[in-house]
Amino acid sequence: MERILLVCSGEQSRQALAQLLSEHCHGQIHHAQAGAAARRMMMDIDFDLILINAPLSDEPGDGLARHAVRTTGAAVLLLLKAPLTEALFAAMEDLGVAVLPKPINRSTFSSSIHLLRAAHSRLLQAQSQARKLQKQLEELRLVSRAKCILIETGGLTEPEAHAFLEKQAMNRRMTKADVARELLQSRD
Repeated sequence: MERILLVCSGEQSRQALAQLLSEHCHGQIHHAQAGAAARRMMMDIDFDLILINAPLSDEPGDGLARHAVRTTGAAVLLLLKAPLTEALFAAMEDLGVAVLPKPINRSTFSSSIHLLRAAHSRLLQAQSQARKLQKQLEELRLVSRAKCILIETGGLTEPEAHAFLEKQAMNRRMTKADVARELLQSRD
């Protein structure tokens, strides 16, 4: 289920945008009327999409978009009055913030939401892959450090140290990383 934060100061605009969002997104829509309230909500909830209808009652809105991109993994859509869109478009694009001019064109809004959802999905996949690779790298480091200890203190060659760790892992039904971790902890 998607978690969406709609930041909008005006009640009529909030209702209209919530209606548009509900047509394209299936999830829980949270509302904030000001940037400060939105920032507090971002600390507590992991949002998938943050839509900011600028200006807000307490700030212009572009600062909140920058904050959202820096502190969350959410896709961010900033709605600005047409003259402001041109001035901020390049800077926001560089940060990864999608910008749409107001008044909103329904089909452009729909396309933007679909593109943001697709981009967010790809980002989540990339983050998951990065975590897996980071874990593999940490495990390789553990095994390498354990092999170094076996080479230095046990007089083994690198292939012998590797075979030792592999055999221990197989015999004890553990991963090489877990065997290496135990070996390193026993040396401390």
